[in-house]
Amino acid sequence: MSEFYTDRMFMRPFSEADEADFVDLKTHPENMAGTNAGVLGSDAALDLLNAYLRHWQQSAIGMWALIDIETESFIGECGFARRSRFDGLTLRYTLDRHWWGRGLAPESVKAALAFGKQHETLEEVSALAMDSNTRSCRILEQAGMIHVEDDFSKTPGFRRYLIRLKG
Repeated sequence: MSEFYTDRMFMRPFSEADEADFVDLKTHPENMAGTNAGVLGSDAALDLLNAYLRHWQQSAIGMWALIDIETESFIGECGFARRSRFDGLTLRYTLDRHWWGRGLAPESVKAALAFGKQHETLEEVSALAMDSNTRSCRILEQAGMIHVEDDFSKTPGFRRYLIRLKG
């Protein structure tokens, strides 16, 4: 099952109907301030969404749209995506600025990792965070991820975290 509920969110694969919310998420400077990727243009955001959609078509795991159970509002994204600098999948998440400070990021990260543990081929997962984004670093550590590398990909302040899901 690729969609599920947490205490406060519905996590489901992205769809084309999410285009407007996704573009707003990825193009707003405040939402993207703590990321290495930075603000995306609208076309780049749509390209990324289409990559997410293709990934779900090819496998049974990917990025989820986070939806508030009570209001059915779009919260953000969380899940597993391919990055050019990794052989496997990486955990990533971004919440819209209006949803910050409510504990939804840790809730979604823990739910995604629990789902990942049930996936038969996913043995380990990496995640990346800027060391200046202390909230994100703390979320990854509290979810059981281990800080394994500084200055990842020769980018100062870019941390890599790792969690083994099997064995």
